[in-house]
Order: sequence, then C-alpha cells, then structure tokens
Amino acid sequence: MEVLLTLVWFLAGATTGWVLTLVQAARTMSRARQQMRSEIRHWQSETERYKATADRHAQEKAAWAAGARQGRDDVITIMPMLLAAQHQPPAQDQATGPTAAAAAAGPAGPRAS
Repeated sequence: MEVLLTLVWFLAGATTGWVLTLVQAARTMSRARQQMRSEIRHWQSETERYKATADRHAQEKAAWAAGARQGRDDVITIMPMLLAAQHQPPAQDQATGPTAAAAAAGPAGPRAS
C-alpha cells in the first residue's frame, strides 16, 4: 500500500510541476509577444518618420533642381546681352557727355593762361 501511495504522490507532484511550468512558460510567451508587438509598433513609427523625411528631401531636391535650372536659363538668356555690352563703347550719359564738359568750362570756353 505504501508503494501505491508513493506512486500517487509522485504523479501528483509531477503533474503539479508540469502545470506550474506550463503556466510559467505561457506567461513568458505572453510577455515576449507583448514586447515584440511593442517593438514592431516602434519600428513602424520609425519607418513612417523616415519615409516622411525622405519625401521631404525628395521635394527639396526637386525644388532645388528646378531653381538651378531656372537660374541656368536666366544666365543663358542674359549672356548675349552681357557680351554685347562688353563689345559696345559705353553710352555717354547727359551729365558726363561732351556737352556737360563744355557747360562746366563756361561760356567763354577754357581759359588760357
């Protein structure tokens, strides 16, 4: 009878140990799943943030390229005028032209000493 009682208590202890181990494993798995979900949410938000930054950089790049293109077109447009201005003698202004020099000398012209 003692052998049978020992076997029953042994089985009860083994079953209780197995159940407690199973519960502990379930808790550990639940915590691990929760942590994984939290990390997934974190990395998804990081991904969205970096996508927004990449989109902003793409827009800035496009705007910069358009501005550079416009500036280049402006330089190409103005270049013939700049070259023409270099090859022409400067236009005489009314204040600095030959008549202005004569007016400064007076009605009698330059004085001879």
